[in-house]
Amino acid sequence: DDLLILGKVDLIVTGSTSVKGDGIVQVGNTTVTDASFNLYTPGNVTLADKGGKNQHKFPVAMSIYGTAPSGSSQTITIANGEEFHGTIYAPNAKLQLKSGGDVFGAVIANTVTLSNKSVLHYDTQLETSASSSDTTRLSGWTELTAAPGSGHAFARDNRAPFDTLF
Repeated sequence: DDLLILGKVDLIVTGSTSVKGDGIVQVGNTTVTDASFNLYTPGNVTLADKGGKNQHKFPVAMSIYGTAPSGSSQTITIANGEEFHGTIYAPNAKLQLKSGGDVFGAVIANTVTLSNKSVLHYDTQLETSASSSDTTRLSGWTELTAAPGSGHAFARDNRAPFDTLF
């Protein structure tokens, strides 16, 4: 089914959330440009196929907050060609981008896995948004692609805690 957000909505879900197939969570429409949607959950989240549509593609208008405590298991999956325009703040969760699932915005997660042509795009609109005045901003990015111990300048670190992450 469809969920159309035409105002400022905070949704707290204590279990898991799944939107896939023909289901849509749509934020805004052609006449409503100031709608926003925040999902707070300690459960797993799956957005696939049409999933979550941020009509105006402003990343500050749609956010997922993973509230799972440290040491617990939470997975956020964006898959099957879904484009998520928003932010994800889930410091204890695994984020999985699968089968062309893309994020346009910003992400904070415990681990991020990209597979099958999925892409993570940092959206510079976040730097100038009204809500970003007191937030952390990306100032640089270096992808560590070489194997640990290879001596390459972009080698991943194999010391704790990185030895368990890679």
